[in-house]
Amino acid sequence: MLRWLCALGLLIGVPVQALEMAGTAIPDRVPVDGAARQLTLAGDTMTHRQYMPFYGVALHLPQQRPQRAVLVQGLAACRITLVWFAHDLSADDAAEYFRGRFNAAGTDPEVLARIQPRMEQLLTNMPAIDRGMAMTFDYNPDRGMIFSVDGVPKVSLAGVEFNRRLLGLWLGEDADPELRMALLAETR
Repeated sequence: MLRWLCALGLLIGVPVQALEMAGTAIPDRVPVDGAARQLTLAGDTMTHRQYMPFYGVALHLPQQRPQRAVLVQGLAACRITLVWFAHDLSADDAAEYFRGRFNAAGTDPEVLARIQPRMEQLLTNMPAIDRGMAMTFDYNPDRGMIFSVDGVPKVSLAGVEFNRRLLGLWLGEDADPELRMALLAETR
């Protein structure tokens, strides 16, 4: 139904917002490499912590939907957007949350050692979090990852091994299966 309304909005010239999370609009399409190419919203879901909404996640992919294995290997462009429902999470607490995700059980210690510098680069750029804050991870296989907060770029993170691990937090084998399925709803 939502896709039909978006198509109708395009036909009659009325802008239609595809999704809203914690008061933050998530567009149906986002530009990549200027306005020449666009990524489209593929899926979205919510994560919870202690039964409370923690953050919403949205995934934008190219129109030619890559398979999950291609995404996780860092071979396709994508955007992951996190919109926070949490209130008053300090920068240290936010960094600790992501550190724990990177260091999850089953992660190869050798891989962790190699990605440690990039991980610390991301974590030192992690801000304090409040409801409605949007973080985007824009990945391009040729340029790496650009981490932005509320539309302001904070750091560029090169290195395919690091970016594989980062994308794997939401799309990999150790990601929550329900979250992964919701994000990849149109790419199965």
